[in-house]
Amino acid sequence: MSNVKETEKIVTGLVRFIYPNVITPRAFKEGQEKKYSTMVVIDKTDTATVEAILDKITAAKDAGKLKGTFKQPLKDGDAEFPDDANFKGKYFLNARSKFKPGVVDAYKKPITDPEIFYGGCYGRAVLTFLAYSEGSKGVCARLKAVQKIKDGERVGGGDNTDAFDDDFVTDHVGEDDIL
Repeated sequence: MSNVKETEKIVTGLVRFIYPNVITPRAFKEGQEKKYSTMVVIDKTDTATVEAILDKITAAKDAGKLKGTFKQPLKDGDAEFPDDANFKGKYFLNARSKFKPGVVDAYKKPITDPEIFYGGCYGRAVLTFLAYSEGSKGVCARLKAVQKIKDGERVGGGDNTDAFDDDFVTDHVGEDDIL
């Protein structure tokens, strides 16, 4: 990353969190530095959040003196994932940090259990933006804090054991072979 300062922070409206790694950092590839991250999914009707993000992207681009085309953090869910209902009528961005973000509930009490802050829950995020020009050039979103406001349908992972049919075991395995 370049030595350009981050933009002032913004607090989003209600967003959905997908693939959150906000309790424990994760490396995306072996050998990479572990980071905290989440995908922030924003309803296109939340124009206040979208405009605030676009303003901060422009501010970061200007501060970083980026010219021409560059990688944008805010992406159109309808274009990127046209067959996925989770992204219909949505924008999304990936926010990361090497530093642990604040993770709280609706009453600002800390959350430390990843089962409570899971992919699919709803809340708000505190973000900043930063231009980079090492290798490629673009603007990235930095994750500062997240607040879980309400539960939502889980996205990715989860237990899923209810999908196993009880009859399969009795039809395919003898009683003596069941553990």
